Amino acid sequence: KDLPQNTPEYMVAMHFYYDIAGEYDKLYDLYGSESLRISATNTEANFREGVYKQEYIVRQLSTLSAYEFVNMDSSILELIKNDIETNNLTEYTYVSADFKMTNPAGQQGQAELSDGDYTFYFLCGKNQTDNDWKIYQLYWD
Repeated sequence: KDLPQNTPEYMVAMHFYYDIAGEYDKLYDLYGSESLRISATNTEANFREGVYKQEYIVRQLSTLSAYEFVNMDSSILELIKNDIETNNLTEYTYVSADFKMTNPAGQQGQAELSDGDYTFYFLCGKNQTDNDWKIYQLYWD
């Protein structure tokens, strides 16, 4: 329902698309951290076993301003700062995605998240070894 306004927002939109389309090799390529790559591998394995999300409706994508970023909840901000440092990010931004998900596996207790409305937060950035934008971490409330 919302169109991406920049490269990080586009990557987040593609995260949802590749996940729902079952294109896990492309999903894997979006990620800059090993933990997210492992997650993509696990998601693909779940898909092969019939455990997958049925639908995403992305309502809004937004990139936080520098002011919004530094004025976030302090516990989340500390996690993000640690992830920025751990991944040696030289340039970064934070994208929020408000969406609705249909996840039958969650209803059956096979997934962490079931049907519902969610906001995910994506740390996107570049580092010295990979000058392409990547998604480095994903957080949710």
